[in-house]
Amino acid sequence: MFFAEQVGCFYYNQGLADALSAIENKVQEFSDLVYELEKDTDIGAGKK
Repeated sequence: MFFAEQVGCFYYNQGLADALSAIENKVQEFSDLVYELEKDTDIGAGKK
């Protein structure tokens, strides 16, 4: 019981950090997918 009381908070905090990292990775994946949906807006670019 002593070990869990004294060290448990470190495991808890690491679990939170791991969860946050996983969420951040998923958000980045969604951001990448949204950017892939963007359409080209260079209509007539390079023409004079």
